[in-house]
Amino acid sequence: YLLFSFFFFFFLFLFSFFFFSFFLFFSLFLFFFYIFS
Repeated sequence: YLLFSFFFFFFLFLFSFFFFSFFLFFSLFLFFFYIFS
């Protein structure tokens, strides 16, 4: 049970990290697109 919750929080943390990095990359891309256009 404890191991299951540990894996659950670990995957949740990983998912939020990937989502945050994707959002950061997307905003940077839009920023550069706005500058160079």
